[in-house]
Amino acid sequence: MSNPDEQASHFIKYETEFHLGCLVTEQSHPLTVDLSATAAGNPSEALSQLLSVDTAMLKALTPIIRSDAPARLAGEMYQTLVNKGRIFFVGCGSTGRLSILLDSIWRKFFKQLSEQSPDSFKALAAYADATRSIMSGGDHALIKSVEGYEDFAEFGQRQMRDAGLTSHDLVVAITEGGETSFVIGAAWAGVSEGAKTWFVYNNPDEVLYRFQRCRQVLECEQIRRICLATGPMAITGSTRMQATSSEFAIVGAAMEEALGRLFADAQVPTSSPVGGLARLSELEVLNGAFTRLDNIGSLSQMVALERAIYQSHGFITYAADHYSLDLLTDTTERAPTFSVPPFAKHDDPDAEPSWAYVVTPQQPNVQAWTRLLGRDPIGLDWSLEEIATMLPAGIRPPSLPKLTLREILRFDITLAGLNTRLRDHHDGLILFLCGQELHDAAAQADRYTTTITKARQCGAKLAIFAMGTQHQLAAADSWLNSLNDMIVLRLVIPDTCNSLLNIHEHLCFKMFMNAASTVTMCLLGRVYGNVMTWVVPSNKKLNDRATRYVSLLTNRPYDESCRAVFRVRHELQRHLAGGMEITTPVVVLAAVCLLKQCHVEEAERLIAAARKRGCNEEAFLAQLRQPSNTLP
Repeated sequence: MSNPDEQASHFIKYETEFHLGCLVTEQSHPLTVDLSATAAGNPSEALSQLLSVDTAMLKALTPIIRSDAPARLAGEMYQTLVNKGRIFFVGCGSTGRLSILLDSIWRKFFKQLSEQSPDSFKALAAYADATRSIMSGGDHALIKSVEGYEDFAEFGQRQMRDAGLTSHDLVVAITEGGETSFVIGAAWAGVSEGAKTWFVYNNPDEVLYRFQRCRQVLECEQIRRICLATGPMAITGSTRMQATSSEFAIVGAAMEEALGRLFADAQVPTSSPVGGLARLSELEVLNGAFTRLDNIGSLSQMVALERAIYQSHGFITYAADHYSLDLLTDTTERAPTFSVPPFAKHDDPDAEPSWAYVVTPQQPNVQAWTRLLGRDPIGLDWSLEEIATMLPAGIRPPSLPKLTLREILRFDITLAGLNTRLRDHHDGLILFLCGQELHDAAAQADRYTTTITKARQCGAKLAIFAMGTQHQLAAADSWLNSLNDMIVLRLVIPDTCNSLLNIHEHLCFKMFMNAASTVTMCLLGRVYGNVMTWVVPSNKKLNDRATRYVSLLTNRPYDESCRAVFRVRHELQRHLAGGMEITTPVVVLAAVCLLKQCHVEEAERLIAAARKRGCNEEAFLAQLRQPSNTLP
């Protein structure tokens, strides 16, 4: 079907399993309904609003923490490891990046243990390679979203088979909505192989029962479940925020608990608190970090810095080691959420440069990737013929990008990537030092000396993001105070963040970065109220989300809004498929087309004229909704 009206009609009539407006994770959060207006007037208050939703989410986890589910998951992780099985973390999009992060945290812990305590490592070495991460689209999707894979359960099953899943293993299938076909397919692969299988999700069972693919999972006795239904997202439908944070907290705690038991079995001493399930009871202590005025002040400085750079068409580069993967997750997810250019491959002259990028001090690029992941990167190399055979008869294979290892390594995450990003005073460099890195901050920063010198020579803006406990920050205080030409952003986190895997430290970092990047995008007009109207409708779930947003903005029926979305998407297909930057989002164009009963070209002309008058898209749509509007 090449005709957009036919495509829309098919989606409306036959893809009802992807009409997801009933999901709690797709609802508007009452605390942030005026977020974009709040950000325009007071960015600090907008940050506080976002972080207040995080604190509410942590509080809502209390009954789940008090249940036996986290302990059961930790127990099965431990038994799997003792029996020489592997733990598979599986996800798609945000949960796929979480799965890779959990795997990386485990692997990097053992790498550090081998360097700092060889005897302890020797006693526990059998577990160093015991985790696996499976993401829809493979490791390529970590750095650039790969839409289309998540719509097919068959792809999830295939990636699990390719990874060598056996009955000795354990599968932790993580899906924010609870309805992602790829993750459901991975869970069924676990059941098929006789592996212990867990399903972790964020919507109430009674809502998910409306969808056949979800109902089948929920009714399967071989699948254990943890429902983390803690309410709507701070940005409507943006499950990269509270949903993924709650999954990180619970699954990460179970993983840390299993590791602590291995330490106890081996009678290996550790200077770090064991953490795990005991740390879950202290989760609300993190709220103190989100209400501190000095933390809000530092995040406000970061927002102001990034906004100024973006408005002057400059680039931001984040330089990090220990937290490079955490950073990569947040920056990657900005592209599909806010329609900013995704990370570009170093040898692609036609690609739009990304607004923000992440580099690490490791050289060469393949080693940088290995350090980032804690393992070698893994690509997918499926032929079109293989893809066709995986799908049911009559289903046309989607158009999918190359996801091989070679394609992954075309993303240069070494400091060499800065050569085209540090140009003049419009650009910026932010160095990240967090947690234990602060105990030796000056030496850690020495690895970036050449980079910092280059930034200074071209007049680029310089900042350092320093996050740690009071003790960790005090250890670096003298050095931080000496950085006269840098903006120093201090973020204080509780002492309880210190544990074997430092899960709470990572969790605090995630929430800080989610809040800062979201408020920045609010100030750039990429959020209206608390709706991410710049979302790119590039798969079935996002087609539905864009349709609902258009319906909300225009008060028109779902069917009419859906046809407008498919028509606009068809007109912009070349830009969307090529990862090119679009100047007006599909949702806004579709809304204008409906409200003015015009074609895409005319909608673009009207929006451009409004911008010349100093009227942004949000205000323009408000004018169009007035019954007596007399706009040209």
